[in-house]
Amino acid sequence: MHGLLDNLKWRINNAKEELGHCGDVPSPADSYATAHGDTTEKRPKTPEDPSNTTPKGSPPLLLTPIKKAKRSSHKLNPYPKLKAADFKKDACKIWEQLKRFWSLERGMKKEGSFKIPSMNQLGTDQTLLAIYSVVEAVAQTTLNPFALIDDIALQSARSPGHELGGRVARPGVPFLFPWAQSSLPAVLAGLGLKEGETVHQDILAAIAPSGHTWLVQATFVGGTGGGKATLHFYDSAPLTLTPQDKDEEAVNIRQCLVRLGWASPDTEFIVRKDAVGKYFTNTPVSHQQSSAKENSPGNTCGLHTILNAWAVALLQQKHINTAFQPKKSFYEEALYVINLALAGCMDGRGILAFLFCRGFLTKNSEITSISLLHRTLPFRAGDAAAQTDLVDLRLEIQQRKESERWHQYAQARAGRTSRQSSVESVPAAEDPDVPGSPGSIRAQLLSKGYTGGGEIPESYLKDLWNILYEKDE
Repeated sequence: MHGLLDNLKWRINNAKEELGHCGDVPSPADSYATAHGDTTEKRPKTPEDPSNTTPKGSPPLLLTPIKKAKRSSHKLNPYPKLKAADFKKDACKIWEQLKRFWSLERGMKKEGSFKIPSMNQLGTDQTLLAIYSVVEAVAQTTLNPFALIDDIALQSARSPGHELGGRVARPGVPFLFPWAQSSLPAVLAGLGLKEGETVHQDILAAIAPSGHTWLVQATFVGGTGGGKATLHFYDSAPLTLTPQDKDEEAVNIRQCLVRLGWASPDTEFIVRKDAVGKYFTNTPVSHQQSSAKENSPGNTCGLHTILNAWAVALLQQKHINTAFQPKKSFYEEALYVINLALAGCMDGRGILAFLFCRGFLTKNSEITSISLLHRTLPFRAGDAAAQTDLVDLRLEIQQRKESERWHQYAQARAGRTSRQSSVESVPAAEDPDVPGSPGSIRAQLLSKGYTGGGEIPESYLKDLWNILYEKDE
């Protein structure tokens, strides 16, 4: 166990060094604030400050700093305090300033970094990495967790006979992932194989579906786990598949989620549709159904899948503009933002400035603390698998800690009931004078006329005990 954890830590640290750092440089909002006369909390220039090396007469680089700041006066997110309405109103000003510095990418180290190719059909491996650069960052820095999976496990689970329970991190919580039209049976037939036959995972990943791609959002009704789950499709070209095709894909997705262990075999899935019976779409069909020479020289469904996932993670599905009409420059700019996110050089407000300015999000979208992501996670090939392993290890460690603490707590309760001295091992557990302890909460509930009848349920106290320990850590 220690060897695996050390190896994963080494891989992540090594990846950070190879990716190169964005540097401790001003954010888009730093320059925005300066341009609007806000000179508060300016950072002192030092010889070590990369922003101090900008040639004279050149504008400063504009990205949120990601270096760990040792100076207490430097805030991690130095954006001016703007109201949501003001931020949306000035989104284009922020974005246009950010867009002026295309040369930033050329100044970043490229060893080991991962980039989305320009205007090519994106595979699920590329789409997954771009999605999780934002979604996993949200999951790690907020109280809104998302499930996590690597591409090989996702593609392997599409085939019958591959039960991969445990390969999805955080099973049962909201799950955002790309789904390409299933061409796997035809490919297997071309190789002389049948769908039920065991196929090596690397082969499955190599022949992964490469057709039309859309975003799937899987969510359990009423929270984590449960008997019912919804499947919500975000499809930028909904007429690519027939209704029958979509029904078949919904069945394939359900089976895949069960094989991954995200859902159980008896989970009832509900495919969400809008009022007119069509699957939810965020964009009109024309830009992908036609030759689209004026809008895009290549396939863009993968880019829409990435941006849809970001919008759902940072805001909510209802804020995506269903009447969005992309212009020719939109996809070039989207690639720029996505590649900066993959390098760990983008943040939530920079992403939202782009999406608001270009009309991808509705003007009535609410900007919450979840939206104010400080930094995206740098992702490259293999990082999703390593991150999945790390999440599983963290959950296992946390569960063991909670189990040990609850065991001690239960022993203390038993000792107190039988007037044994073992109660002294965890004196704070039942002491009503210790703020926040289960004993204190019990006393508060009883004093407020708890009507549950007799003793407060043990399961209720156990949940409180675990929650309290999580907060303490």
